[in-house]
Parts: sequence; C-alpha cells; structure tokens
Amino acid sequence: MLKVGLHLPHWTSGLAGRTPSWRDILAIARDAEAAGLDSLWVSDDLLLRFDANATLGMWEGWSCLAALAATTERVELGTLVVSANFRNPALLAKMADTVDEISGGRLILGIGAGGDRGEHRAFGFEWDQRFQRFEEALQVIRGLFNRERVTFDGRHHRARNCEILPRGPRPNGPPLMVGTIEPGPRMLRLAAQYGDLVNLWQAFGESSAEQAGRVRRALEDACLAHGRGSPPPGMTATVGLATSAGPVEFGPWDISAGALRGTPEEVAAQLRAYEAAGVSHLQVYVAPHAGPALDLLARATALARTYGDTAPSP
Repeated sequence: MLKVGLHLPHWTSGLAGRTPSWRDILAIARDAEAAGLDSLWVSDDLLLRFDANATLGMWEGWSCLAALAATTERVELGTLVVSANFRNPALLAKMADTVDEISGGRLILGIGAGGDRGEHRAFGFEWDQRFQRFEEALQVIRGLFNRERVTFDGRHHRARNCEILPRGPRPNGPPLMVGTIEPGPRMLRLAAQYGDLVNLWQAFGESSAEQAGRVRRALEDACLAHGRGSPPPGMTATVGLATSAGPVEFGPWDISAGALRGTPEEVAAQLRAYEAAGVSHLQVYVAPHAGPALDLLARATALARTYGDTAPSP
C-alpha cells in the first residue's frame, strides 16, 4: 500500500508567509498524524540564499526530528535529505540510531550529496568532491548500521575501530534512503549498493508518475548491474500539492510544475498513478501550508486506499 507523508514547514515564511514556531510545527505534525498520514519529513538545509538580500532560513532539522520523535506516536519520521558534508558520518550514524530509539523505530535516514554551494560556504563545510565524500559516508554508515566495528581510512572520512553502542530498536539500524534530483549512473549505483530506499525529489521541476516509473526501472537495472539481489530499494518521490489554481511557492520558487492538483478524488487518482509506477512512499510538499491543504491530502490519501485496482485514471 502506498504511504503518503507530509513535508513539514520549518523555514522562514513557511507558514502562510510567516516563520513557524516550534509550537506551530508540532501542531501541524499532530494534525497530520491524527488525519492518518504515514510520515513527517524535514529538510536538512541551513539556509538558502537567492541573492544578496534574500535568504530563506530553516530551524535545524535534526533538532526538530528528535523533538518530533518524542512528541508523536505512530508516523514515520525522515530527512529530505541530510547533506553528507554537514556531519562526520560515524557521528551521523550515532545520531540516527539514537533518534530511532527515541521514536521507537520510526526513523528513515534520507541522505544525499548536498545540493547548495552557498550554504556549505556560509557554514564552512567543504563542497569539493562532494560525490566522493558522499560515497565514503555511505560506506561508514552502512557498516555501522550492520553492527560492524568499522575501521575506515578514506580520502575524506576516517573511523578507527568504531561501533554504535548502545543500539537502537532495529538490528540493522533505520532504513537508509539515498536522495537525488536527477539520478545519473553514479547515484543509481550508490542506491543499488547501499540504499534501502531511494528518493526522487520532483518538487522543483517537471514531475510525473511516468518519470518516477522510469527512474524505478533504471534503479532495477542498476541493481542487476551491481550484483544486488532481490528486492531492489523501495522507490519514494517528493511532489508538490496545490490547493488552488495559484502557484505552489517555496521561497521565491514556483514549484507548481507537476504538482498534485484537483478535487480529493482527482488527487487520489494521481496518488494511485504513482503507486502503479512502483512508488512505495510519497512525501508531499503543500502550499499554502494551512488546514485546507492538509485536509485535501488526508482525504485524497484515504480515497486512494479505497480504490484498489479500480482506481480511475488521472
């Protein structure tokens, strides 16, 4: 059954033009859980600077996740997605396993190579050779999640006889989700080798169930090419949801292209199209971020689950 989650607004202007407080974020999270959604997601960005006078800032994602782990009960929690450059990978594995413990085994660790040079420079993080840094980070994290003592001497990351103790609730740690916007051969290889899930970020460009299906097939081919047995990583996608004919905005960006749109019945059919394309989990960004958007998403999700194989075409 397709899982549907909500991307929580934890950035400046993220709540109907104003900056949400922690109490606002928690209220939305609890409403989403009560409405029957499956998951809650935060980004790991620190700031996005569009020009000299325009900056979109965020509450720090891992702090929000730890608090959500302690204040929600059922929903899965995840990152869209952690930059592998922001934290030592062994420390990141330790943090993830701890938040998984706090949540009772509900964390998904979404991780990517980092997508914005400006925030790396602003906070003093390295940007060069980020793909190589990402691959080394995955090797360290996967080894630690697999209950191994890890000694790793890479070009960018090192660990010496490292292990995670105590351990969280799952034998191999939380699921590891490899995130990407445009999954080329290198990223597909890493997803095949290390990922439990792969995320296709569609919210900032043309998006469709058909595109997700193409990536799903490419991922299956990559698993065959790199010797991964069945099953392949689960496919997830991040999409926008519009509640009116107006634009879907994230800061100065219009992310309306490909957004879910329409009546609850029409949105439900679009959700089912993603499921038919092989997507197991959708993370939905809604705008404006207010009650009607959450209600539309919750109603469409419930309808999509009642359609079964008789879902109408989108």
